[in-house]
Amino acid sequence: MEKKLVLVILDQLLNADDITENRKEALKIVRDEVAKSGNRISKEKMMDYAIRISNILATIWKFLE
Repeated sequence: MEKKLVLVILDQLLNADDITENRKEALKIVRDEVAKSGNRISKEKMMDYAIRISNILATIWKFLE
């Protein structure tokens, strides 16, 4: 997957109004890791990022309900 696309998605999540500071910090860590990677991200690394991001989003949705 293209690194640019992943960074755009992470930036959109970081700019959400309803995100807590703790979740924002966790997303920043993931974003920094992606930014340090090469131009393309391996399938394994993307799965790791996806799991971490989905855990963050699940926590956000829990608070919104």
